[in-house]
Amino acid sequence: MGHALITAGTKGLGLKVTEGFINEGHSVSITYFKDLARAEQLQQKFPKASIEIIQADVCNKHDLTNAVQKAVKRFGTIDYLINNAGPFIFERKNW
Repeated sequence: MGHALITAGTKGLGLKVTEGFINEGHSVSITYFKDLARAEQLQQKFPKASIEIIQADVCNKHDLTNAVQKAVKRFGTIDYLINNAGPFIFERKNW
């Protein structure tokens, strides 16, 4: 199976994408910003899965470079890149 790098893969839509890749037998590298406990819960939920958890601020180039390097070092190539991280919009604008 392949390897997926998923930014913000521990909550919300990113979590569902991560779970989908794990359930299909892929290795996953996931980034989280601040909530390490949430990321560790994912490892506990899937103890036999190949998961790499990486702290990263996706607005920081150094953090992103480090995340890619860690993911490649652990699993080799990145077959799927899911850029899920983004700002949370508190108020929707009416266009």
